Amino acid sequence: MKARSISVIIVSTFLLVAFGFAQAFETGKIVSITKHTPKNVAGHTDAPLKASVDDYDVIISSGSTVYTTVYHHHGGLDPAWTEGKEVSVQVSGKVLHVKNASGKAETLRIVSRKPATP
Repeated sequence: MKARSISVIIVSTFLLVAFGFAQAFETGKIVSITKHTPKNVAGHTDAPLKASVDDYDVIISSGSTVYTTVYHHHGGLDPAWTEGKEVSVQVSGKVLHVKNASGKAETLRIVSRKPATP
């Protein structure tokens, strides 16, 4: 009985510590979205005319910070991502995870951070 109690305490402590280190998503707001224009390549090539990956500059404000990010995306941008839209975000080092409409987290590379102006 004593061994079982100790096991329960150890497992409970481990779970509390593990969940304590997990960073939660916060609310952010999309400030702007700008699609990069594709670069024209001179000369003849067998490459497809349209790139299969589009790049977007996405600026998101969360808390006291404004993040400028680059988003590489296959196909069209999620229609739920519009300027002024609130989204769930999570900062993880040099990337910003943003949940799309289906709840899947998309990864955006952080290019710069600056304090938000009040």
